[in-house]
Amino acid sequence: MKSPVIFTVALLFAAVSFAAGPVVSNVQLAQGPDRKVQIAYTLTGAPGIVTYEIFTNGVSVGGFPLWRSWGDVNVKVQPGNRTIFWQPREWNDRFIVDGSVSVKVTAYALDNPPDYMAVDLGMPSNRLWYADAASVPGDVTNKLYKTEKILMRRIHAAGVVWRKDSAAGDETGHNDTEIMRPVMLTRDYYIGVFQVTCRQHALLGNPNYAGQVDYPEWPKQRVYVTMLRGAAPAYDWPTTGSEVDPNLPIGKLRTYTGIDTFDLPTDAQWDFACFGGGTHARFGVLTEADLKEYAWFSSCNYTDGRFGPYEDNPTDGGSEIYKLRFQRVGLLKPNPYGLYDMLGNGSELCNDWYGTGDDYAKFGELQIDPKGPATGTARVVHACSVNHAFASQRAGCHASGMTIGPSFETPYATYRLVCGISAE
Repeated sequence: MKSPVIFTVALLFAAVSFAAGPVVSNVQLAQGPDRKVQIAYTLTGAPGIVTYEIFTNGVSVGGFPLWRSWGDVNVKVQPGNRTIFWQPREWNDRFIVDGSVSVKVTAYALDNPPDYMAVDLGMPSNRLWYADAASVPGDVTNKLYKTEKILMRRIHAAGVVWRKDSAAGDETGHNDTEIMRPVMLTRDYYIGVFQVTCRQHALLGNPNYAGQVDYPEWPKQRVYVTMLRGAAPAYDWPTTGSEVDPNLPIGKLRTYTGIDTFDLPTDAQWDFACFGGGTHARFGVLTEADLKEYAWFSSCNYTDGRFGPYEDNPTDGGSEIYKLRFQRVGLLKPNPYGLYDMLGNGSELCNDWYGTGDDYAKFGELQIDPKGPATGTARVVHACSVNHAFASQRAGCHASGMTIGPSFETPYATYRLVCGISAE
């Protein structure tokens, strides 16, 4: 058998860590006769999350060709001599490691991880990280991330001051209960790329849920806080903080994955993610015609064939309007953060009790990590579901008539998960 060809390459290391963080050195490439590439490296200093990038003549090949990678990559890696294996996609018969090929191995500190994280609901504590959307195997819209895994996107929110809600006259659809105020979140967080689907909800602790069979990729409907995280007084956000019932879906998810920060988003976390890094209420989509490429909403043209027959959509016995309008997650375009269905489809449940006016802040007062009122009668649901028109399809749209209490269900209530970024 022909011996592998080994090249020592100049290390292209992007330090994404702090002073005592992980350090990569001694990077080498090797390729056997089967074209499989081995990337050897040494990790010192501290454990880290490792990703890599291949360059030919100084130009990156991108994330797509690297999908077929395994070994000490896209996972939390302990210090030592490590190896990444790569079977080149597309050019398996002609990719040759020679002097034109270089590699960039990046080690992220555990408290500063990559932008994408996939949590496998079929394998306890199994997490994989990816540097960007292009590096997510199978593409972010793959059915796998709508059924068997939960794909999370890091939101870089720490220290950013932004405007929540709107003032009268600022936005079409403004509600008089909205109080425009500056907000700042002190931590980054991960948020689900998709609403939790029927299949994922079943894997979160409800194996008998019938909807997982017929409608696995549709968002789980009819949710409320107490069924997901627990009832008062023991599990009453924000009074008892992040405590959740270990026997309910979010509690079971925490135990199963080892991530004790999984929860529903706060109202502020949801809003910031919806804005997508901008300030426009519809993340820069200005017209009703253009919004149809991003959201399912009531003034869409139901005769254009995009909605399909209502028999293909889930229902719990409601009117045909419910059957007609719900859609599989991730069919349309995402917002600038790569999040799907942030407007339209199902309204999304948040942890905050609904409140108005001074329950949050007076006009112009900076809110830092706001948690909403201490008590209430209904939780915030962002009211931009399929049964609302274009005017309501905006980040700040929520009102008292669009919330649900601990025991009242609505066919339009869905949910999306958040968690902290630490990989410890």
